[in-house]
Amino acid sequence: MYIIYERQDTFLDFYPFSLSHPLWDIRAGVFTIKELWEKLLKEKVYVYTEREYMREYVEGLKIAELKRPQAGDIIICPHYFPTVELADMVKGLKEGEALVDKDTNIVAYKASYESKTYFEYFTKRTVDIRRISYLFEVIDIIKERIDYEFKLVNASNEPVIIDEKNVVIRDGKNIKFGKNVILHPFVVIDGADGKVFIDDNVEIMPFSYIKGPVYIGKNSIIKPHSKVYDGVSIGKVSKIAGEVKESIILGYSNKQHDGFLGHSFIGEWVNLGAMTTNSDLKNTYGSVKIRIKDREIDTKRTFLGLLMGDHSKSGIMTMFNTGTVVGFSSNIYGAGFQEKYIPSFSWGREDVYNLEKAVDTAKRMMARRKVDFTEYHKKLFEYIFELRLKEDL
Repeated sequence: MYIIYERQDTFLDFYPFSLSHPLWDIRAGVFTIKELWEKLLKEKVYVYTEREYMREYVEGLKIAELKRPQAGDIIICPHYFPTVELADMVKGLKEGEALVDKDTNIVAYKASYESKTYFEYFTKRTVDIRRISYLFEVIDIIKERIDYEFKLVNASNEPVIIDEKNVVIRDGKNIKFGKNVILHPFVVIDGADGKVFIDDNVEIMPFSYIKGPVYIGKNSIIKPHSKVYDGVSIGKVSKIAGEVKESIILGYSNKQHDGFLGHSFIGEWVNLGAMTTNSDLKNTYGSVKIRIKDREIDTKRTFLGLLMGDHSKSGIMTMFNTGTVVGFSSNIYGAGFQEKYIPSFSWGREDVYNLEKAVDTAKRMMARRKVDFTEYHKKLFEYIFELRLKEDL
């Protein structure tokens, strides 16, 4: 059995995404880490997490099949985006053998029947692969992952072009379309500098410019006059407008008005109000620092924007500074730049969002997309609300 195993001690490093997602659910390009492993191994991949509440959530919603590791299983660390070469090495692992990166972090290993615990291994091989240790590091690899995963996409459909004379498709060999993609007049799809995959039922409205590498997920809409620049991965059922560059937007999220979003990671069920804008570069051109609770991290990056958790919202004209972190289900509004660390269930600058009202909002938003709000969603809200009250997360 192949099992992706998530440890408890990585939680804060991937905040706020980790509040409501397991690490194998991260996407930098077209596919999540789990989806990539299944594609490359051509086998079913099981999962396990040390977080009890996340096990209940994953199992209850049937997001993936949980399996506790045992002897003979191949255990995979979720901190790595796999390649064909790595998948071949994992398939070839012998009992008691591990693959490690250059810093001796475990990438994958095959649990031995002779081990005292399934964490033990006896021999190791070093592989040249990049470890993702923090959420903001995922933004660094968007471009390379879209370009790499493009070859794993099985799509050869022609888009529905409303006006052939007024649509430009540049370097079409680098562009793939899913089924029923609609391109309105005065749209430019530019594959000259990177791959572009526009998935099923996407609609791109007039006067929009898409510059690869870009992935646009199923049933999403790109609104008129949008500029989606290189290094953008947009999840399914999202609405996007304005200017977006080098950012990940997970599914069911809206940025459907003008405003800039750059070098950011945006969760699911997020709504960015009209003219919401983030800074991703300090005026001093210095290294961007982020704060999570009372922990400050120097990201050693010149460009870094907004990290926002699921179900959070911003009011019109909201301004986010470089390296701002927003937790789960917060409602952010008010003049001037917001605080750089905004914990979950924040309401404006000083208040805590009422849990029942937050749940009601989520139910209404999800119903608009015909997604059921279940008892498992409610338990997740309750758990994260308690984290906010007890630990300011």
